[in-house]
Amino acid sequence: MIVMRHAEARARGLRVHGAILAGGLNHNGTTNGLAAPSSRAQAGLLTGVRRRHRIDPARIALVETHGTGTELGDPLELAGLKQAFGGDVLLGAVKPLIGHTLVCSGLAGVIKVLLGFRHATIPPAVPAPDGAAYLDLSPFRVNAEPVPWPEDKPLAAVSAFGFTGSNGHVVLSRPDPAGAPVRPRPRPLPFCFSAESRQGLEELGSRLREVVGELPEEQLSDLSQLLLRRPRRKHARVVVADGRRRLLDALADAADAADAPLDDDLRELVTLWQAGDIAAMRRKLTAPAELADVALPDYPFQRQRHWALDAPAAPADAAPGGAVRAGAVQVGPAPADAVPADPVPAGAAQADALQVGPAPADAVPADPVPADPAPAGAVPADAAPPDAVPAEPMPVGAGELAERLCAGLTTLLGFGDGEDRVRPGTRIATLGLDSLSAVQLLAPYRQGPNPVRAHELFGFATVADLAQAIARAPAGRARNCGGRKREAAGPRCSSRR
Repeated sequence: MIVMRHAEARARGLRVHGAILAGGLNHNGTTNGLAAPSSRAQAGLLTGVRRRHRIDPARIALVETHGTGTELGDPLELAGLKQAFGGDVLLGAVKPLIGHTLVCSGLAGVIKVLLGFRHATIPPAVPAPDGAAYLDLSPFRVNAEPVPWPEDKPLAAVSAFGFTGSNGHVVLSRPDPAGAPVRPRPRPLPFCFSAESRQGLEELGSRLREVVGELPEEQLSDLSQLLLRRPRRKHARVVVADGRRRLLDALADAADAADAPLDDDLRELVTLWQAGDIAAMRRKLTAPAELADVALPDYPFQRQRHWALDAPAAPADAAPGGAVRAGAVQVGPAPADAVPADPVPAGAAQADALQVGPAPADAVPADPVPADPAPAGAVPADAAPPDAVPAEPMPVGAGELAERLCAGLTTLLGFGDGEDRVRPGTRIATLGLDSLSAVQLLAPYRQGPNPVRAHELFGFATVADLAQAIARAPAGRARNCGGRKREAAGPRCSSRR
């Protein structure tokens, strides 16, 4: 999102999505705690912003609230809104849709309002859950369905309240309606697009064909100009057509097409685009504000996994031809072109060899192996991921608790049930959790005999360590502080030696 002076944006021919009419900041001062908000300070900010800039509250259609979803913050914010507004206004909150974006939460609300301006629609809000009886929304309204933006209420307000008591509030205005764009004379037009791979180029051509199929004929020139503003990548196509039907036919092919010659000015634009001279080309293009609002196709990013468990490393001491030397461990199926090793007699175990995986149905069990230490370099079949930490023996119930915590983290983080799922040995520091996720994860265990507070979660090395701390008795439990175990009466770790 780019913020600049309104007159400069107009002079540069940029499309304006909204205008900032007013804004302000204040602080709660002394409250009951660092994270405790103040409805009095919030109401003073909202009222002061409106009065200083002489904004009529009757022209405000929507107030995008901070809306943390907590039993403390939401009622206090509603109390402040009731002091600042008369009530004939819709309330919205983007956090139930995308989560808490922390320092970007106010920006997320602004973007939501700007999208509402663009589509002339007030987006629906997620209704409060049935258990939220502490929320008294009257006299405000919350729309459960999209509502056309009222013509007599072109304003919207956005609030954002910081964790340490800082409050921010802005009032935004819908942009002035643009006049009808001037349409150039009909002529053959270039349609240029590119991607980093051939597969991406083909996919982008298919998406562009879908856009053209729904685009009015008179907006083809706008589409041509907007496509030229995209940078040229490794693989590119240029299609020249003088009508929508011919453009659709040309996009169905996988090669460049030109059913008519280009005028000199357009040929120069294509030459600059092919050469990658975007700066020189843009100086010759039509200003964006003079073009129709055409939704260009999204870029087809190629999905690539970069995960340590995708390709297990080959044994360092593997013999040529696929044979496995003594002491080596082979995990998973052998390659298709591997040469089988010498057969092992039924019932016998080859010295220093380790078979991983289920035995064949007709296999004869080998003699029991004495309980000696495993050979150096041996790896168990259920080895933990590379980022896992070996866990100490768990107390009774900790194993089941660790699995429940892993299932909760897998769901909370949106991981699948396959190899991405969280395991007891997974390092907590690698999961990217924030404090709100920690609160949600530990909520079911707050009433237990040994609760762990949200900020203490990050002192545990692995999920298994966390499960042990919750399952053990409060006194004398072991803690793992960044890999250093110690006996402690509580879960806190100190960096002081």
